Amino acid sequence: MTVDAHKREETELKTPLFSAASWRRLYVQEPLWIGLCVAVIFGATLAVEPFPTSDRAFFEYVGLAMSHGQRLYLDVWDTKLPSIFLVNEAYQVLFGQHYFFHIVAQAAVNALSVLLFAVVLRQSRIQAWAPAAFAFSIVISLKCYFNTCEQYALPCTLLAYVLAFKRSHIASGIALAFATTFWIPAFLLAIPLLLRSADAGARLRLASSFGLTLCAYAAVMWAAFGGGTVTELTRSWFVYAHYSRVELETGLRARLGVISLIYGSSIISGVAMLCALLILVLRKPRNPDESFALWWVGCALAAAAATGQFFPHYFLAAVPALIFAVATYGFQWGIVRARMIVAFVAAVLLWKCALGAILGIKEATNDTANAQIAAERIERALGPGAVIYSQAYAPEMYLASAASLPNRFAIDEPVPNLKPFITSHHELAVRQPAVILSRVAANERPPIPDGTRACGHSFGGWQIYVSTLLISRFSCGS
Repeated sequence: MTVDAHKREETELKTPLFSAASWRRLYVQEPLWIGLCVAVIFGATLAVEPFPTSDRAFFEYVGLAMSHGQRLYLDVWDTKLPSIFLVNEAYQVLFGQHYFFHIVAQAAVNALSVLLFAVVLRQSRIQAWAPAAFAFSIVISLKCYFNTCEQYALPCTLLAYVLAFKRSHIASGIALAFATTFWIPAFLLAIPLLLRSADAGARLRLASSFGLTLCAYAAVMWAAFGGGTVTELTRSWFVYAHYSRVELETGLRARLGVISLIYGSSIISGVAMLCALLILVLRKPRNPDESFALWWVGCALAAAAATGQFFPHYFLAAVPALIFAVATYGFQWGIVRARMIVAFVAAVLLWKCALGAILGIKEATNDTANAQIAAERIERALGPGAVIYSQAYAPEMYLASAASLPNRFAIDEPVPNLKPFITSHHELAVRQPAVILSRVAANERPPIPDGTRACGHSFGGWQIYVSTLLISRFSCGS
């Protein structure tokens, strides 16, 4: 390293991370790109269905239940750590059931992630930092990323990278530990930071602060929920991982199904297109930054694959890594011209990602409308707090009808092999549901208790089975 380069590095390290000069450069140098980022991030709130469905609805339902005094794991069960549910409880306390404001708050989380990613790009002296941040704002605003564990883990991860680049390794380890409390595979993203630093002491400080923060989090969980619940939760992770591995190993058809799922999910999340762009610019690493970029991409993709369940939001951690790698290598037209087929594939994948986003909005809107039609009928007939059970995974039904659960596993039932490990699995039939729901398209009749019959027609794509004592309240017909 030359004397001038050494002085420049020392000056950068002594400059406060968020000094007035840093803010001025960030917001004045590229006002157009910054404005586009803000427009995309908050404009995306209009494309997200106003009422949550699927996992978004599940997290909101648990947050609502917790805000009304119910206990996580004891009254409503899931295999995730408490962080995601505490965030949704905060949404319910702050905004009530005005879910558009929840979506705006989630967009603000995305804005924080884009800001931190822009800082990482500038710290790495990437000249095209503003276009790269804009590309990141587009991909991160896809509907599949809203109110997921990965969405909340991402700003923590990017903050860890910002702090590590500033050699604040203790704070970096703490930030990465918080990311792991939202999304457990995030711990793999410590590997690029550990490999980047040549200082053994720095690596030790990062690793120790990371480990100690997780130990403190575990101690708080133990005190809040009890040792039995924490042990039960930990066992469920291993059983869930085993169940996922069995699914992957069961026959050629299952393997082809997994490949199809990875392909579809990566397109929906935009990751397939970004991978094609990386292949378009890739060459042998010529400096530590280019090697670091590849390690980041590899660890992010490994984290996405860690559970063996390839859902679109699992790929979120790979989005900034891939954009960072593409921006680090840069487009060299000589290489691009030699790989025109890859450029064509990237263009096709970009088109499929955009088309998938548009169709996903329409499908989610229909699901929301159908759920609300059926849920409103249930609430109107039985009032809030009615005990219902859905044959399909449809947490939006419980949320829209303000229903109660027949047992703590009713929404997100554990896999069959998990039940023996649940110490209180006899709770699977605690309260008899007044209403049982089944999707009409499934053409399957769920197990119906005696004294229960179906309504004469469906509501919003749902068949409602009701106790004969309550059937008159639904005006179901014959």
